[in-house]
Amino acid sequence: MTAYRISEEIYVQAMAYAQRRTTKWVVAICVIIPLGLAAAHDFDKNILLSVLLVYLGLSFYFLVLAPLINKLNHQRHYRGNPQLQKTQYVLINETEVQFRSEHGHSRYQFDDLHRLDIFPELVMIYPRQSIFHVIPIDVLTDTELEILTRYRRASG
Repeated sequence: MTAYRISEEIYVQAMAYAQRRTTKWVVAICVIIPLGLAAAHDFDKNILLSVLLVYLGLSFYFLVLAPLINKLNHQRHYRGNPQLQKTQYVLINETEVQFRSEHGHSRYQFDDLHRLDIFPELVMIYPRQSIFHVIPIDVLTDTELEILTRYRRASG
């Protein structure tokens, strides 16, 4: 098994990746609703100006403030949770991935995983839709990364 620790930087990055799908939906809704309101009022000049101001405010919040607030919250959560900072172990073979820590052991067949995402600095393995394991990419061997990449492509 390969031993690793999740750094604060990797943890914060993983949380940002995990939340990005939700952020995309929220931003899309923030575009659709104001445009729908403007269309309902025949794109009146005053309504368009109001919609533009609301949209600019929402855009600033979702694109600037929310990521900053989330980053600070995730840093605080990481620093306040010593379990996140302890050594973890991973074993990857052709059919499954196993995780072990001092608190337990989990084993997942690749075919049973909900999702697997590979990013430049980390891998996120989702056994369920909102539960994931994070592995820093620099602790994986070329063979392990190849197995994960092959599974990722096979699963879509």
